[in-house]
Amino acid sequence: MFSITSLSVILATYFLILFILGQIAEKHSRQGANWTRSSWLYALSLSVYCTTWTYYGSVGSATTNGMLFFGIYLGPMLCILLWWIILRKLVRIKNSHKITSLADFVSARYNKSIGVGVIATLLVLLGIIPYIGLQIRAIITTVNLITPHESLSEDSLGFLIIISMTFFTIIFGLRKLDPTERHPGMMMTITAEGILKLIGFVAAGLFVTYSMFNGFEDIFTQFSKTIENQHPLHFFDRETAPDTLLWMTYMILAGSAILFLPRQFHVAVIENSNEKHIATAMWAFPIYLFLINLFVIPIAFGGLIIGESATTAESFVLTLPLKYGEGVLLPSLVFIGGFSAGAGMIMIESMAVSTMISNNLILPTLGRLHRFGFLKKNVLPLRWVSAFLLITAGFVYQKANQGSALISMGMISFAAVIQFAPVVLGGLFWTRGNRKGAIAGLLGGSMIWLYTLYLPVFMKSGTVSDTILKEGPFGINLLKPESLFGLSGLHPLTHAMIWSMIINIGLYIIISVLTSQCAEEEQIAEQFIHAVSNAELFKQGSHSIAETDFFDKSQQILNLLYDYYPKERAQKVFDQCLANAHIKATEKITIAELSELYNEIERHLSGAIGAASAHMALKEKSIITASEQKSLSEFYADMLADMKISPTELKQKIDFHKERESILQNQAIELERKLKERDEENKQKTLQVYEANKMLTLEIEERQKIQKESEELHKQLLGTAKQAGMAEMANSVLHNVGNVLNSVNTSLSLVKDKMKSTKVDKLAQVSQILDNQKEELGRFITEDPRGQAIPSYIKQLSKVLTEEKDQLSREINYLQENVNHIKSIISVQQTQAKSLGVIEDVKPIDVLEDAIKINTRSIQNHHIELVKNITPTPSLLCDKHKLLQVLVNLISNAKDAVSNLPGKRLIQAHLYLDGHDTVVFEIVDNGVGIPKENLDKIFRHGFTTKQSGHGFGLHSGALAVEEMGGKLIALSDGENKGARFQIRLPLTPFERTIETK
Repeated sequence: MFSITSLSVILATYFLILFILGQIAEKHSRQGANWTRSSWLYALSLSVYCTTWTYYGSVGSATTNGMLFFGIYLGPMLCILLWWIILRKLVRIKNSHKITSLADFVSARYNKSIGVGVIATLLVLLGIIPYIGLQIRAIITTVNLITPHESLSEDSLGFLIIISMTFFTIIFGLRKLDPTERHPGMMMTITAEGILKLIGFVAAGLFVTYSMFNGFEDIFTQFSKTIENQHPLHFFDRETAPDTLLWMTYMILAGSAILFLPRQFHVAVIENSNEKHIATAMWAFPIYLFLINLFVIPIAFGGLIIGESATTAESFVLTLPLKYGEGVLLPSLVFIGGFSAGAGMIMIESMAVSTMISNNLILPTLGRLHRFGFLKKNVLPLRWVSAFLLITAGFVYQKANQGSALISMGMISFAAVIQFAPVVLGGLFWTRGNRKGAIAGLLGGSMIWLYTLYLPVFMKSGTVSDTILKEGPFGINLLKPESLFGLSGLHPLTHAMIWSMIINIGLYIIISVLTSQCAEEEQIAEQFIHAVSNAELFKQGSHSIAETDFFDKSQQILNLLYDYYPKERAQKVFDQCLANAHIKATEKITIAELSELYNEIERHLSGAIGAASAHMALKEKSIITASEQKSLSEFYADMLADMKISPTELKQKIDFHKERESILQNQAIELERKLKERDEENKQKTLQVYEANKMLTLEIEERQKIQKESEELHKQLLGTAKQAGMAEMANSVLHNVGNVLNSVNTSLSLVKDKMKSTKVDKLAQVSQILDNQKEELGRFITEDPRGQAIPSYIKQLSKVLTEEKDQLSREINYLQENVNHIKSIISVQQTQAKSLGVIEDVKPIDVLEDAIKINTRSIQNHHIELVKNITPTPSLLCDKHKLLQVLVNLISNAKDAVSNLPGKRLIQAHLYLDGHDTVVFEIVDNGVGIPKENLDKIFRHGFTTKQSGHGFGLHSGALAVEEMGGKLIALSDGENKGARFQIRLPLTPFERTIETK
């Protein structure tokens, strides 16, 4: 058991964690983080459907009605199969019409009718209060269970719940005026709560099943032996199981509730940032529903087996871990899970319903009461007050109906929201459905629901006299609420659903068929029904059309916006709408442009105050006069006449082009995202290239003191290095250039050493001696021993100088060849962006010899033995320079692998023909080897085991070989066991390509 203090600490920590998670999500969302728009977050947020009714009420229902409770989850699982058709269309309509809530959707569809919005909001308000009361009841009950010795009074607990829930609803859901803007903080907290309640319930189920008992089989066995024949609970007995009609009732009501409960509509439709997320939710959410119901039956059986009363079954989830568990961790986790189930529902429901109240009840009323018009600028505070009053009403309701089970209170709300099914689905798929039919259907169905289900709850609780329930009004038995028109013997829920749906659907269809739609309502119906493919019917063409004064119209619109926004904000909204309508501020604008601006203003205002209120506000201001409307109609009629097509034909053509435009727009958005990612990658790679160029420049500058030929070569090398591009291709260029530079540096060092040790200064000494003896030069050469030695010395010196000259000449030739190879590398990489490279007839042995020659000096300096094993092979068609680059890199890597070996250092170069059509180049070393776990990584971009490596060489080499139709393979027995690299090239692929061309 817990004290009030410890429980307060637990809840404070819980709320703090949720707050931090919400703030993190809000911050990252503003920065454009993709994870805040994840399909997984969307799917898990739908778990707000699972409230305390699921967490506690399912077990209670299972003890009295067996598997009936599962119909509440089976119905949604079946209805979710239709989401790609229904929900996707709802999301499209939400985006195009700035829909803010379920009531706003119904109002917008039926000619933006204030009346429809009012009826829908009142129905939601009455229907959702019991559901909120259910959550408050469950929270109060579980708090009292977990703190039995220090329990607060019900009123005190209720007050704390009301204040805390209102606060968090405002913090996460009611901070923005436009409810169509996403609430990543709220969605993150709902997702976290969904995970917590799943963990809590599963933890309780595992404890009961595997700690109190020995698994599912043990529970079912003990139940069948000790309880089944003594208790009126028969889960699978067809005679006592719930009737089929009640099963169907549960499934139908739950199937509609998964979409039409205000919180579900808000999470599934309003908070949807990408309609592709629906596809993920269609399979992920049913899995969640299955998991959270997996242990309902074991917990119900377990409680009954150990002697707990069936009347307290709704608390089994918490009481069993409390009584029979050890420690406080499990009870704390279970309690927090149940608290999350209730708190999440209250917050989302309050946010959604308070938006309906402000947009469809308060603002239209203020529009008629001009004395209170100033309150229009305080829409957000009005929503805060609405949320507070709504939660308070839920608390009052649950106090007045203490005897009702949680599941009974929940089904009352389900029966209320199913009244939206005909008008919503009809609005999506039936063109003839109109405002009058919607009003008649909603009113008729709602009145039957109130009379047959809602009112009897108060009668049974004693709050209202039950005379009507028992005898009917004025003693008329046919009008008794629970056996209306003599239909008796049914469960009250089934009875209420049948009659309310008959009246609702009947009135909606009959009145819609018997009454006509106005032109505007027909247009809206077409937009909703064809939401997936429809768009604006046409833009202004070349036809002449009347103009109006832009300044006057803009002032009218701004005056309207001032009623709902501060002046600065109103001006920004107006400018944004001008930009969206592609209208520039001039003296005159056409009526067609004014119509486009009007629509943009209405769409934007709908997001803040609802479609019906926005429509009424604009209509009252008379932004477009009757004469302007007539001119606009004539303009569009002339366009159709000139095009010589009917409106239906025009619409069909536009539907086709709109669908294509939508696909192209989606592709453009995806392409833009990929381009941004690639730009970011290029920035990083450019920085790497810059650093590499900087180091290379310093290295070259240190060698600029060598003779004139060497200085010229250094300039060429510096220019070559700078040509290495600034994106992904540059990495490959620099790596290949670096391999050749190693050979260049070796040759340059040798030239420098030779120049330091040259004997040419000895020639200067001889010259000086001869100059000193020039007056007696003949005598000095013939008689002086020093002179006699000079001819022989000059001959020897000449031979030495000749040898030095030849050696320096060879080294300079090596340098020139390597520089030419560097130029070829650059040329090939530059050409690669435009074509596949230069394809030529190549002798494999020549390419291998060139690669060995480039690395010869470096190999000799490290005292490495290089063994060649070459078998004659046919020539092949390939890109010679690419192949040479790869071979140079492999030999250089082999040199690095053996350079630090204490013993024999060996590299083998093999060339042979495998079969009849594959040339194999093989470089083998006895060096450090390759760990088995790295064999599949070494060709990845950026992967390297060298301290100074960049991971570009093998990656670019593998790509180059693949482009030539071949494959680069690495083999090794492990560390310190050497490595073998094979280049396998086919003889024919390029030949076929050329023939095709």
